[in-house]
Amino acid sequence: MAEIDMDSGKRQRGLETLQTMGGRRMVAGYEERIAAGGVDGALAAMAVDFAFADAWARPGLAMRDKSLVIISVMIALRQPRELKSHFQLGLKNGLTPEELGEAVIQATPYVGFPAMHVAYDVLKEVLKEHEARAAAKGGAGGA
Repeated sequence: MAEIDMDSGKRQRGLETLQTMGGRRMVAGYEERIAAGGVDGALAAMAVDFAFADAWARPGLAMRDKSLVIISVMIALRQPRELKSHFQLGLKNGLTPEELGEAVIQATPYVGFPAMHVAYDVLKEVLKEHEARAAAKGGAGGA
């Protein structure tokens, strides 16, 4: 499989956006996958260069608003794995547990109850983990 040749400025912008969103651990994971090459490396490079450098790094919407858009799309597409990740990022980007719940409620008339059930199950799991981390740190977890 051919390697994806992107300019280093774009890759760096994508990695910086990832750093802001998910911290050094998230960046390291993508860097390892890209360095490994193959299909996984090519897909990781595409995510960094397109999703994070071209889309997430754009001005125009605040990070919390971008999270809300992506969460809505993941609810509609019934993508529980991505939805979990984006619920977590949404909390990091300033969305509250209540706002995440409202996103699920607002999506329901448009995506249907089966999609809502998938999303709500994922949200409950994310909020339970969020509250456990907050309790371990001695803070309030919300919900």
